[in-house]
Amino acid sequence: MQPDIICANGVFCADGKVLLTRESKNTAYYFPGGKVGVGETLTQTLQRELKEELSLVVSPDRFKWAFTHRGVAYNQPGK
Repeated sequence: MQPDIICANGVFCADGKVLLTRESKNTAYYFPGGKVGVGETLTQTLQRELKEELSLVVSPDRFKWAFTHRGVAYNQPGK
């Protein structure tokens, strides 16, 4: 059995729109975020990923926990 992949993602809504991103190599859209690195908290992961993916710097006091989701990883069979 493979270990779970833990990710932190942000859901940003404004003016009736939702912010999504995608990797240039595929057509799937995602909430911005990514895999938690060794020793990182969910907050640290989300801050890092937002800066890497979108050049956004977001203060951790702006984050609010919304939900936990468990499911099959996109394009990664068995995870």
